[in-house]
Amino acid sequence: MFDTDADGYFDRWETHRTGAANPVRVSTVHNAGIRDLPHDWKKLQEVYTQELLPEALQANEKLMAAMRLVDENFQPAEYLSTALEEAEFDSEKLYVQDIIRESQYLALREKLTKQSEQLLAASQSTVAFSRPMPEIMATVRNWDLAVAISKLDIAYGEGRYDDAVQILRELVKVKP
Repeated sequence: MFDTDADGYFDRWETHRTGAANPVRVSTVHNAGIRDLPHDWKKLQEVYTQELLPEALQANEKLMAAMRLVDENFQPAEYLSTALEEAEFDSEKLYVQDIIRESQYLALREKLTKQSEQLLAASQSTVAFSRPMPEIMATVRNWDLAVAISKLDIAYGEGRYDDAVQILRELVKVKP
Protein backbone atom coordinates (compact mmCIF):
# COMPACT_ATOMS: atom_id res chain seq x y z
CA MET A 1 0.00 0.00 0.00
CA PHE A 2 1.20 3.52 -0.64
CA ASP A 3 0.11 7.10 -0.32
CA THR A 4 1.12 10.10 -2.33
CA ASP A 5 1.69 13.63 -1.15
CA ALA A 6 -0.05 16.67 -2.60
CA ASP A 7 2.35 16.72 -5.55
CA GLY A 8 1.64 13.09 -6.43
CA TYR A 9 4.95 11.63 -5.23
CA PHE A 10 5.02 8.39 -3.26
CA ASP A 11 5.93 9.16 0.33
CA ARG A 12 4.62 6.24 2.39
CA TRP A 13 5.01 2.48 2.08
CA GLU A 14 3.37 -0.23 4.14
CA THR A 15 4.72 -3.78 4.18
CA HIS A 16 2.20 -6.49 4.99
CA ARG A 17 2.67 -10.19 5.59
CA THR A 18 0.16 -12.53 4.02
CA GLY A 19 -2.92 -12.86 6.18
CA ALA A 20 -1.98 -10.01 8.53
CA ALA A 21 -4.29 -7.02 8.78
CA ASN A 22 -1.67 -4.68 10.18
CA PRO A 23 1.56 -3.77 8.40
CA VAL A 24 4.82 -5.18 9.77
CA ARG A 25 6.68 -2.09 8.61
CA VAL A 26 5.63 1.43 7.66
CA SER A 27 7.98 3.96 6.08
CA THR A 28 7.30 7.60 5.43
CA VAL A 29 9.78 9.55 3.37
CA HIS A 30 10.07 13.26 4.08
CA ASN A 31 11.76 15.53 1.58
CA ALA A 32 12.70 12.63 -0.66
CA GLY A 33 15.25 13.29 -3.36
CA ILE A 34 12.64 13.32 -6.07
CA ARG A 35 12.91 14.42 -9.63
CA ASP A 36 10.34 14.99 -12.28
CA LEU A 37 10.31 12.38 -15.00
CA PRO A 38 9.82 13.08 -18.69
CA HIS A 39 6.24 13.11 -19.92
CA ASP A 40 7.26 11.60 -23.23
CA TRP A 41 6.71 7.81 -23.11
CA LYS A 42 9.87 6.92 -25.07
CA LYS A 43 12.05 9.18 -22.95
CA LEU A 44 10.48 7.80 -19.78
CA GLN A 45 11.22 4.23 -20.91
CA GLU A 46 14.80 5.25 -21.66
CA VAL A 47 15.31 6.82 -18.22
CA TYR A 48 13.79 3.77 -16.56
CA THR A 49 15.69 1.08 -18.47
CA GLN A 50 19.04 2.86 -18.75
CA GLU A 51 19.25 4.71 -15.42
CA LEU A 52 16.68 3.85 -12.77
CA LEU A 53 16.43 0.09 -13.23
CA PRO A 54 20.19 -0.62 -13.24
CA GLU A 55 20.67 1.70 -10.23
CA ALA A 56 17.89 -0.06 -8.31
CA LEU A 57 19.25 -3.53 -9.10
CA GLN A 58 22.72 -2.53 -7.99
CA ALA A 59 21.44 -0.85 -4.80
CA ASN A 60 19.44 -3.98 -3.89
CA GLU A 61 22.44 -6.26 -4.45
CA LYS A 62 24.70 -4.05 -2.35
CA LEU A 63 22.18 -3.80 0.50
CA MET A 64 21.36 -7.51 0.51
CA ALA A 65 25.09 -8.35 0.60
CA ALA A 66 25.53 -6.03 3.61
CA MET A 67 22.58 -7.65 5.38
CA ARG A 68 24.19 -11.07 4.80
CA LEU A 69 27.26 -9.81 6.68
CA VAL A 70 25.09 -9.35 9.77
CA ASP A 71 22.82 -12.38 9.25
CA GLU A 72 24.62 -14.98 7.15
CA ASN A 73 21.87 -17.55 7.84
CA PHE A 74 19.10 -15.80 5.90
CA GLN A 75 17.77 -17.86 3.01
CA PRO A 76 14.97 -16.56 0.80
CA ALA A 77 11.99 -18.77 0.13
CA GLU A 78 12.84 -21.33 -2.54
CA TYR A 79 10.14 -20.07 -4.90
CA LEU A 80 11.66 -16.59 -4.74
CA SER A 81 15.15 -17.88 -5.47
CA THR A 82 13.74 -19.80 -8.43
CA ALA A 83 11.81 -16.75 -9.66
CA LEU A 84 14.98 -14.64 -9.45
CA GLU A 85 16.97 -17.21 -11.43
CA GLU A 86 14.26 -17.52 -14.07
CA ALA A 87 13.60 -13.78 -14.46
CA GLU A 88 14.01 -12.92 -18.13
CA PHE A 89 13.93 -9.15 -17.83
CA ASP A 90 15.59 -6.77 -15.40
CA SER A 91 12.19 -5.41 -14.40
CA GLU A 92 11.13 -8.93 -13.33
CA LYS A 93 14.43 -9.38 -11.52
CA LEU A 94 13.94 -6.10 -9.66
CA TYR A 95 10.42 -7.09 -8.59
CA VAL A 96 11.64 -10.39 -7.12
CA GLN A 97 14.72 -8.72 -5.63
CA ASP A 98 12.50 -6.19 -3.88
CA ILE A 99 10.47 -8.97 -2.27
CA ILE A 100 13.58 -10.88 -1.21
CA ARG A 101 15.22 -7.68 0.11
CA GLU A 102 12.17 -6.82 2.18
CA SER A 103 11.92 -10.38 3.55
CA GLN A 104 15.61 -10.30 4.37
CA TYR A 105 15.29 -6.93 6.09
CA LEU A 106 12.36 -8.09 8.22
CA ALA A 107 14.26 -11.23 9.26
CA LEU A 108 17.37 -9.18 10.04
CA ARG A 109 15.39 -6.69 12.08
CA GLU A 110 13.77 -9.49 14.08
CA LYS A 111 17.21 -11.00 14.75
CA LEU A 112 18.69 -7.67 15.86
CA THR A 113 15.68 -6.89 18.04
CA LYS A 114 15.99 -10.30 19.71
CA GLN A 115 19.70 -9.64 20.37
CA SER A 116 18.81 -6.27 21.87
CA GLU A 117 16.18 -7.88 24.11
CA GLN A 118 18.71 -10.50 25.26
CA LEU A 119 21.27 -7.82 26.09
CA LEU A 120 18.64 -5.86 27.99
CA ALA A 121 17.62 -8.96 29.96
CA ALA A 122 21.27 -9.62 30.80
CA SER A 123 21.64 -6.10 32.13
CA GLN A 124 18.56 -6.21 34.39
CA SER A 125 19.85 -6.08 37.92
CA THR A 126 19.83 -3.95 41.02
CA VAL A 127 20.57 -0.25 41.18
CA ALA A 128 22.74 0.96 38.29
CA PHE A 129 25.55 2.11 40.59
CA SER A 130 25.98 -1.31 42.14
CA ARG A 131 25.94 -3.31 38.92
CA PRO A 132 28.90 -5.51 38.14
CA MET A 133 30.96 -4.46 35.12
CA PRO A 134 29.61 -7.16 32.70
CA GLU A 135 26.05 -5.97 33.29
CA ILE A 136 27.03 -2.35 32.68
CA MET A 137 28.75 -3.37 29.44
CA ALA A 138 25.64 -5.32 28.38
CA THR A 139 23.60 -2.14 28.95
CA VAL A 140 25.99 -0.08 26.82
CA ARG A 141 26.00 -2.69 24.03
CA ASN A 142 22.21 -2.85 24.19
CA TRP A 143 21.95 0.93 23.88
CA ASP A 144 24.37 0.97 20.95
CA LEU A 145 22.44 -1.81 19.23
CA ALA A 146 19.07 -0.12 19.85
CA VAL A 147 20.40 3.13 18.38
CA ALA A 148 21.84 1.29 15.37
CA ILE A 149 18.51 -0.50 14.77
CA SER A 150 16.69 2.84 14.89
CA LYS A 151 19.14 4.48 12.46
CA LEU A 152 18.93 1.44 10.19
CA ASP A 153 15.12 1.56 10.16
CA ILE A 154 15.14 5.21 9.17
CA ALA A 155 17.80 4.84 6.46
CA TYR A 156 16.19 1.70 5.04
CA GLY A 157 12.69 3.14 5.21
CA GLU A 158 13.75 6.29 3.41
CA GLY A 159 15.52 4.30 0.71
CA ARG A 160 18.94 5.62 1.72
CA TYR A 161 20.55 2.25 1.06
CA ASP A 162 24.15 3.53 1.07
CA ASP A 163 23.59 4.79 4.62
CA ALA A 164 21.95 1.49 5.58
CA VAL A 165 24.95 -0.42 4.19
CA GLN A 166 27.29 1.71 6.31
CA ILE A 167 25.23 1.07 9.46
CA LEU A 168 25.23 -2.67 8.73
CA ARG A 169 29.01 -2.64 8.29
CA GLU A 170 29.35 -0.91 11.66
CA LEU A 171 27.11 -3.54 13.24
CA VAL A 172 29.43 -6.27 11.97
CA LYS A 173 32.40 -4.53 13.59
CA VAL A 174 30.71 -4.35 17.00
CA LYS A 175 28.82 -7.62 17.26
CA PRO A 176 27.42 -8.14 20.77
